[in-house]
Amino acid sequence: MDNLTSPAAYAHREQALTASAVNARLEDIIRSAWEKNAQHFPHVQASDVLSLISHVGEQGVASSRGGKRLRALLLDQTARTFTKPEQRADLDTAALRDLACAIEIFQTAALIHDDIMDAADTRRGAPSAHKALEALTKNPQQAQGLALMLGDLLATLSIRTAHSASANLPHGDAIFHAFLDMHDQVELGQIMDVSMESLDLSSHADTEKFEDSITATYLNKTASYTTVAPMLMGGLAAGSPLASHLAHDVGSTLGLAFQIHDDLLDLVSTQQKTGKPLYGDIREGKRTYILAQALKRANAEDRAFLVQQFMRDERTPQAIQQIRAIFLSTGAIDAAVEKLDELWTQAAHEVLAACMSQDVNPEDAQQYISFCQRFVA
Repeated sequence: MDNLTSPAAYAHREQALTASAVNARLEDIIRSAWEKNAQHFPHVQASDVLSLISHVGEQGVASSRGGKRLRALLLDQTARTFTKPEQRADLDTAALRDLACAIEIFQTAALIHDDIMDAADTRRGAPSAHKALEALTKNPQQAQGLALMLGDLLATLSIRTAHSASANLPHGDAIFHAFLDMHDQVELGQIMDVSMESLDLSSHADTEKFEDSITATYLNKTASYTTVAPMLMGGLAAGSPLASHLAHDVGSTLGLAFQIHDDLLDLVSTQQKTGKPLYGDIREGKRTYILAQALKRANAEDRAFLVQQFMRDERTPQAIQQIRAIFLSTGAIDAAVEKLDELWTQAAHEVLAACMSQDVNPEDAQQYISFCQRFVA
């Protein structure tokens, strides 16, 4: 193992990617791409049309702002932690940074689309993309169309960025294919999530199967790009033989914990912390792990109420509060907290084992575990 006070160990810690560096590079990539795309509009003479096109491009930048950049930083931390000390100087940190940014660009695209589907007014404390464009156009249908196309352009840009970056990293082909697989999984997970909303809860008596379906949706829609892909691509960039294990075992466990933690925040946090109105999952009729636990534990009267409410298109503010109260009284929220603790403990032990098997120095291993804990804190 490395000496804990060695220059190489300190350099590894000091040069790690930061959220501010991701923010700056992300804005640069999106602006540069939009300027290049603007070349396709040379014959547009109407000033109002050109102004709207410009606003759409600016919205791409605006929608990318905010967030903790955990996905980007996890990719960087994984690559740096599992790269052998003698090989760290050869790691193309600029390419690694751009690959990390590609995930954030993809997330921006996914969130723009997600907000359209959920009819969400805000994102990260600001108007969602389609709402911001609606304020500009005064035309909801046009604004949704513009936001949809903006999301598509950003999704394409994420692929271009990942392709260029991966070409300058070890195992570039495998990294790029992992990025494409991530795209597929998230989009399939979104289809699963939307399909689950139409599930007839009144005839779905097997709550265990219901819970399994929710878990599968979480793994595809959220864990796939939140933890699995960053760990896989970071591990591949490091040349680690444990890249696949990190991704599909540790990453899946940590990603599932992240989503349950997010579900809990929606019920017990504040709008200032989450950047969006509370109780959104209940309002939108989302099939969540907490709902599954409530259905499993509720008495006949409360269960009937939950089924009735979640089979409706909308829920009143009074119904939302009653549902939250049932989540509390049945112990569903407590069960989710226990599951979260169980998943995090499992993930932390697996990360430590992976670090030990790769002779990662103890301080770097502890730093990596502490960073992973940010996904559930």
